[in-house]
Amino acid sequence: MIEKKIGIILITYNRASDLEHTFKELLKSPFMACNIKVLDNCSTDHTPKICAKYQKIFPKMTIIRHKRNIGGNPNILRAVEYGEFEYTWILCDDDFYDFTDCSDLISAIESEKYDLISPGSPGEFEWERGLSTSVKELIRKGALFFQARSFVPGLIFRTELFDSISIHQGYSNAHNFFPVFPFINKTFENDCSIFISKNVIVNNGTHNPASYSHLSFIVGWVNSCLMIKDKKVRKKAIYGDIGNNHLLKRVFHAILLQKAKNEPTFKDTFILIHDLNLAFGLSKDVLITLLIMPLAILPSFLARFILKFYLYLMFTRHGNDIPQDWLDDLSKTRTIDPLRKF
Repeated sequence: MIEKKIGIILITYNRASDLEHTFKELLKSPFMACNIKVLDNCSTDHTPKICAKYQKIFPKMTIIRHKRNIGGNPNILRAVEYGEFEYTWILCDDDFYDFTDCSDLISAIESEKYDLISPGSPGEFEWERGLSTSVKELIRKGALFFQARSFVPGLIFRTELFDSISIHQGYSNAHNFFPVFPFINKTFENDCSIFISKNVIVNNGTHNPASYSHLSFIVGWVNSCLMIKDKKVRKKAIYGDIGNNHLLKRVFHAILLQKAKNEPTFKDTFILIHDLNLAFGLSKDVLITLLIMPLAILPSFLARFILKFYLYLMFTRHGNDIPQDWLDDLSKTRTIDPLRKF
């Protein structure tokens, strides 16, 4: 039976309405009878009331409330520490679920044949579904593995594989936004077996604004990718895996956006140049420096003009509306939350 094979850890913080929606989805799923632990990261909204309400409904639910907010990324690793079944599935409180048909996913778990089981993830929609393979073979076929697998709910893993070394390295990498990256890299180095469900069961939530800047996210990604020893795979991860969009294009966008809103860019820009130098060598680093450093010293008014002109050329001139995510980024100053990283 599935409830004897897998334990679910649900991490949450100050998203009571999203959490309730997630509970309702789980109630309609084949996993409702599984052992479910909820890690409440010391929420200040009515999350405790929602947890208490659904604890009476789920047969095997435990609520663990931290005395202090330990940060979003450490809470992910804390969830790993609570894994006690053959497989562990860490869920977030604000993602989207579709349990309409997950029979092959359940069969894969019950078979205990695989080290990793993918119930869906951003960045893998072009992958072959219902696939049984290995990590290196998946990458050889062109899959953008590292970024997709870094979406925490998009990975069910054999609990014993996420060992003390992976947890320790994860805490060390928490400031880079990707606490599970050391474990993901381990599954690549060990060429673990993986099964990808035929349907996308979980997809990342995009309705909650990020509490970090685009540029710091890119810096965290590049810094994390330095763990990859294979140079070809590392290059692909840095330049391809991050949103399936060329790195420099994303950097230009991130720096211009922060400059336009009078947000600091110098520190992250220098760190990025340093990390890219470590990844690819000085010759390429010089070119990257020449390309992105002028943006870091660009006046804010000029950055706003360039962005508006770009949006005019891309959208307005063709009679199209500017996408909402662009409007949100330009109109809102992100609240940089240090606990998001630590």
